[in-house]
Amino acid sequence: MRQLLVVLALLSVGCRSAATLIPTPIPPAGVAEPTPPVPRPTIDSLTWLIGGQSNAVGWAEGQFTDPPLETVQAWNPDTREWEIANDPLPFVAHPQGQGGSVGPWVTAARVVVRSGRVNRIRLTGYAQGSTAIAHWAPRLDNDPIATDDLIWRAFVRAIDDAENVDLFLWFQGESDADRPTEYPADEATLFARTRAAAGKPNLPIIVCGVVNYPGFDAVRAAQRAAVAADAHAYFVPTDDLPNNGQHLTVQGYELLGARIASLVSDIF
Repeated sequence: MRQLLVVLALLSVGCRSAATLIPTPIPPAGVAEPTPPVPRPTIDSLTWLIGGQSNAVGWAEGQFTDPPLETVQAWNPDTREWEIANDPLPFVAHPQGQGGSVGPWVTAARVVVRSGRVNRIRLTGYAQGSTAIAHWAPRLDNDPIATDDLIWRAFVRAIDDAENVDLFLWFQGESDADRPTEYPADEATLFARTRAAAGKPNLPIIVCGVVNYPGFDAVRAAQRAAVAADAHAYFVPTDDLPNNGQHLTVQGYELLGARIASLVSDIF
């Protein structure tokens, strides 16, 4: 009996050992094994250049709940120093009564930094409410879209002060809703001028579409057309986000910020 038990025990061990030695299935001939994704290196720093009208300024009363980050900074043209970024940003023209206004840029930068994709993001530029695209041009002879170059000079000064920009974010179009036919060419001209001022012919550009508001459909289509014609431009829709007329709400800006952050991670 003892010998029989020993034999059964050895057979049991052998069965378990055989089970562990089952070979891994070999892929059929001609089928390559999947290659694991190669992790992208973390980017040390990016500088975002911001431009546009009131939605670029930020036009929603309130504050975001996410805390500030030392590694998300904004250029202060008065002190000429980089400071921790908070809304309202120091380089945009604030309308009276909108001292607590928020926009999409700071929250977008915080999302990107917290994701670990970029160590530091710096924000600069210029934005002013009620500006048409014609205001964003130097005053040149025979220039059909230039009206006054004060805004353009402030914008270019921000580029020069930053010394380097990696991304242009543009949120404008409401004041040009009545001229959608001309808008794609005007926007293409703006893109070219901005890239020339930055010294980067392939500078990536993110265009935020106008919000869902009566009369804005045609200029939104014009924005999409300008982006589609540019190999380094990207469109972010806003017409499905909460708004209070021509401007997004605090929640709308926060959702737009998340979309911008996702797109930035794809671009870089």
